[in-house]
Amino acid sequence: MISLRSGRRVWVRPVGTGDSECVQAFVRGLSARTRYYRYCSALRELPASLLDRTVQVDGIHSAAFLAMGEGSGRIPVGMGEYHAERDDGWCEIALVVADAWQREGLGTALLSALESRASVAGIDSVEGFVLRDNAAMLQFARNRGFAVGPSERSAVSRVAARAPGLVRRGLCPGFPHWRRRPHRPRAHAAMACSPGRVR
Repeated sequence: MISLRSGRRVWVRPVGTGDSECVQAFVRGLSARTRYYRYCSALRELPASLLDRTVQVDGIHSAAFLAMGEGSGRIPVGMGEYHAERDDGWCEIALVVADAWQREGLGTALLSALESRASVAGIDSVEGFVLRDNAAMLQFARNRGFAVGPSERSAVSRVAARAPGLVRRGLCPGFPHWRRRPHRPRAHAAMACSPGRVR
């Protein structure tokens, strides 16, 4: 169990293949703006292909975690995932937190779970893509040691960090490979948070 800033408690668990219904319910329950910032789209629920991608993970090349809140029933209050499509030490990460649970530190907890799993899987560099008007998420990334820079799409920023978790603890000196990885933004790959309400 993790105690959040307000005193509310959550537990973070891996996503399983039986979680399709609760993941879909979570996405439907997000505000339109939070869904847009997460998926760069006005979707109201996940299409089947994206839902399958979220729940059918192997824990190595891909992983996903759900945050379950006390008193929230079977509906998650946050979700994070990563996907490594090539064996080059990189993965793309994405986070989203239910509107009523933001600014509690839950985004940080989900990011830590993703980084820990990625590190075990031999992944040492992470990246995400954030809409440029999502100032709160960009600040969240900067506060956790991510470099923020341009991407090939004018409306999207790329955030990246080397050696998951080490930059924020001061054990990794900077991020030297900013422009060496080809940029491949996709709608599902945006880190996410409502404007002005990070975590």
